[in-house]
Amino acid sequence: MRLRYGLAFASALALTTPLFASCGSDSPRAAARVIASRSDLVGGERALGDLGDYLIENDKVRVVIQQPGFSRGFGVYGGSLIDADLRRPTEVGSSGAPIGNDNFGELFPSFFLQAAQINQVRIISDGSTDGVARVEASGQAGDFLELVAVLNRAITGSNIDFQNPKSAPKLKYTNTYELRPGDSHVTLRFRAQNISTDTLEFPGKDAQQLLSVVGLKKEGLTVPIGEIALYGATCDVFMPGIGYDLRAGLEEAYNKGIDWPAFPGFATEFVASRCNQTSYGIALPDSPRNYTYNKKSVYDDGGRTPVTQHSMMAVFSAASFVGFFYEDAPPSLAPGESFEVVRYFFIGSGDVGSLVDQMQALRGVPTGRISGQILDRGTLEPSDGTSVLVYQHNLASGLRRIFSQYDVRNGGYFAGNLEPGEYSYAFRVRAAG
Repeated sequence: MRLRYGLAFASALALTTPLFASCGSDSPRAAARVIASRSDLVGGERALGDLGDYLIENDKVRVVIQQPGFSRGFGVYGGSLIDADLRRPTEVGSSGAPIGNDNFGELFPSFFLQAAQINQVRIISDGSTDGVARVEASGQAGDFLELVAVLNRAITGSNIDFQNPKSAPKLKYTNTYELRPGDSHVTLRFRAQNISTDTLEFPGKDAQQLLSVVGLKKEGLTVPIGEIALYGATCDVFMPGIGYDLRAGLEEAYNKGIDWPAFPGFATEFVASRCNQTSYGIALPDSPRNYTYNKKSVYDDGGRTPVTQHSMMAVFSAASFVGFFYEDAPPSLAPGESFEVVRYFFIGSGDVGSLVDQMQALRGVPTGRISGQILDRGTLEPSDGTSVLVYQHNLASGLRRIFSQYDVRNGGYFAGNLEPGEYSYAFRVRAAG
């Protein structure tokens, strides 16, 4: 194949003026509503939304939050993000059925390895006041992985009796989905509030009783908050430093022999995917409580992957199913107190690069433009459908790692933004048939 490309790095990112300055009727806004008609659903062969669920949308994206009840995805409870798509020129067919391209499965937060049993989903802002749509899902501790349910309750202190899941809760969990005008990402806010009359410690006071059975101590153990994501059967999950081969990357991480009280896993900056026309990514803001950063000496891989205050750590993966930790809970919560963690869910145009562009813009980092055209070596015809893999080089260590990926489209062209640095490229063509 032949590559024509141009590369020019800018010295700074020009930030644009916010898309809305007032709450007038002419200002762009996001909106939230209960889905009362099937034409309001996000379409697609993998779509899970139904009447009674909650839709948040703006001029760029549409997202569905499931109502309370049993999960229609791979999880256990409702209240999760289950459908997501870009806005399309045509979103409703002649029969009134939705037309879309949802490829996503399900997304929900975890406190250690404990999910939230959602009993209420409500609209707290429909977008008519400040232009921002917010939907809140709230509940109490729920068992997602039955094998570690008792240990979860002991470590999080979520119930009065850690051995009885039906005992009174001590924690209330809330997950808020927030969409602003002009954004192609949803801001997710997970909050845990102490609703008991006792000060709660993390790990809980009962944790040592269980840990001692397997010869472990709770000294030095911090309790992480995480995320469980099913990217969908048609998506290839991607992480910088690993690429698409998550199994091999995690096996390498587990073979390092990381010792308790740290957890084995692979540090990365984001989790993304390549899907058909719609892709998805998860990234974090900087936080002083970042789980991986505060254990930098454990997870540093010699300079190949940077460990920062917005790192996340993948701890397990199976096909397009991924679980990762990203932030430490505080050591304790007094009665009535709460803590909150933030993450971002991005929706792209099918490749990893369209997600990375959004992540870099949100962080406000300097970037330059990379663009090129891929032609078939034999015919010189545009090689639409080829995948461009981007490798980032660390000049200090001499190491390189896979960092991003672009789809080649529309006459063999690809383009995207990268932070200043040294990169190389490789091309992958899907075999016909």
